[in-house]
Amino acid sequence: MGHQLLTWAADKHGVDAQCRLSEILFLTYLERCGNLGDRDTLLAAVKEAELPEEEAKEVLLSGAYEDRVVEEVHAHAKKYRISGVPFFIMSKPGSDREVCLSGAQEAEEIVKVLRDLLPAPSESKSKSEGAGAGAGAADGAATAAAGSDS
Repeated sequence: MGHQLLTWAADKHGVDAQCRLSEILFLTYLERCGNLGDRDTLLAAVKEAELPEEEAKEVLLSGAYEDRVVEEVHAHAKKYRISGVPFFIMSKPGSDREVCLSGAQEAEEIVKVLRDLLPAPSESKSKSEGAGAGAGAADGAATAAAGSDS
């Protein structure tokens, strides 16, 4: 259900809205021990992300994005040969190069890959100042393909 809401958020409200919702869902699960299989918990996250709750409720009740989410999960599983979770797909912003890590990894391994992919802080600062971005490492640097729940 969470993946359906993330897909809806991007489709109807843009990538920034999707990122806000994604962050709140991670916080809800990892820090607040929330149940992401519970509709009320998901709708509370939608509200916190300042997205329209009634639209989100309709998405969950109708299952409008369910088939799409399942298709996308299967397509990613096939493309990357994913057979378990967690599975991390990381890429350098603006690059086609991707690094995949399958299974539980030590934090040091993930940090090593991110350091290899991301520009040094001084490079990042000078590039972002010129572009007016200043977004930092989270800007599309790492995406976790978290499995097939819809």
